[in-house]
Amino acid sequence: MHTSGCGLPEMQCGSPPTSTTHGQERTDVPSQCRPASSHWLPGIYRRARERAVPVTVPAPVLGEWWRGRTDVRDAIRLSVVIEPLTDAVARLAGEALAAVPRATAIDAFVMASAAMRGDVVYTGDRSDLERLRAFFPGVRVLGI
Repeated sequence: MHTSGCGLPEMQCGSPPTSTTHGQERTDVPSQCRPASSHWLPGIYRRARERAVPVTVPAPVLGEWWRGRTDVRDAIRLSVVIEPLTDAVARLAGEALAAVPRATAIDAFVMASAAMRGDVVYTGDRSDLERLRAFFPGVRVLGI
């Protein structure tokens, strides 16, 4: 999940960021979050909704998570902003994959997406995304 200045409650990793992106706060959920099964997700979503913070999911992450329609999956899908994979994000992610050994495409898409907006990433798999910070030093990665 990434966010810019959303004011979400403190996580294990520390307090939330204080910057904004184009005057809007944003949150993004990377693939490691596994929305349908994560115990932290209801609290994060509730807090984001209370503060009118959009939760953004890059389209490739939706593809990794989606395993068929259920009422719960549809409710989650309809409550977030699905960010299309653009040429610019795809190229930036590809450059990151070339520069960072053992990085995965999904993680690179998440980090490229966050970098394009200046967001902060909340994730359950911090170490993988931290490696990509070598290519995206402006993206904060916070563990949940």
